[in-house]
Amino acid sequence: SYFGDMVDSLNLNPAQVKKLLTSHGYKVYGRFPNRKSRNGKEQVSYEQFYEELINSCCGANLLTYIGKVSLKELYDADFSLKEVIIPKGNCCGLFSSTYGGGSLLEMELKQDVKLKLEVKGCNGFRFRLDDERSKYDYSIQHVYGVDDSFFNNPVSIVS
Repeated sequence: SYFGDMVDSLNLNPAQVKKLLTSHGYKVYGRFPNRKSRNGKEQVSYEQFYEELINSCCGANLLTYIGKVSLKELYDADFSLKEVIIPKGNCCGLFSSTYGGGSLLEMELKQDVKLKLEVKGCNGFRFRLDDERSKYDYSIQHVYGVDDSFFNNPVSIVS
């Protein structure tokens, strides 16, 4: 499921996610294995994850990491990125460029996050500039009315 993929991508322990949701009065279904090896290595806090979920206003959200990128570095990489590092302190959250909805985009990263930019089938990550002038998709700047400072610290291009 996409929910499970998101929990895995954020390195959250599914058993802790189940505990969090049930403590807030939700009934949960499915498997929530106890992945103890993830404890203490989560990308975001469980409470911020919960806040992101309950404030979601669109059913077709994607996990979205936020960061700035240097135009020179993009040009030097021929606009073809394979791997980036999103720095600790930047945020991630739920957003749909198709429907112009999302959530808070306020899950603060507790550590640097290395992302391989590849899509296999329906899974994976891709790099996307936030183009507020797009005729076909919504941008974060358009939906949330934010300026460049919202995107926080620069992303490091690995390859």
